Amino acid sequence: MDEFLNLCVPLYKHALRGNSGAAKAILDKDKESRLKHAAIAKGWPTLLHVAAGANQVHFVKELLEILDDEHIALQDIKGNTAFSFAVASGNMPIVELLMERNPNLPIMRGGSGHTPLQFAVMQGKCDMTRYLYDKTKHSFYGQDKESLLFTSINTGNYLKYFFKDTKYFLPYSLKS
Repeated sequence: MDEFLNLCVPLYKHALRGNSGAAKAILDKDKESRLKHAAIAKGWPTLLHVAAGANQVHFVKELLEILDDEHIALQDIKGNTAFSFAVASGNMPIVELLMERNPNLPIMRGGSGHTPLQFAVMQGKCDMTRYLYDKTKHSFYGQDKESLLFTSINTGNYLKYFFKDTKYFLPYSLKS
């Protein structure tokens, strides 16, 4: 418990605030080099999850320099990656950084079996929806398309964009 309080809690706070220097000082003391990719809070978020969800671009960029490729796709207790957090918060720079390291992140399903695109639509992130749609439409199933349609309508995230292979359309934002 002392290790958690002395290491994980401060790391979590530094990730939220984008204080990469202070986080690096803690990570440098980790002889086994596990903290950089360990679950650091309830719900199993990693340092990358926290920084991505907090929109800390510089922190994420520096963290990616020390993470191995397999750490980029780690999932929290609900099955969500840091990529899903970045998508849900609408942070395009972080999404692009993560996709550079792992181009399969946009099609990885997370919590409740949702794709990152579905998270973007649920959060009303119109630009993110537009960006991810063309990158992921090949991985949709019929139910995914219906979910996107109805969620888009519910969130007001729409402008007609027809699916080529079905009668459904993906609404894009009238807000943007």
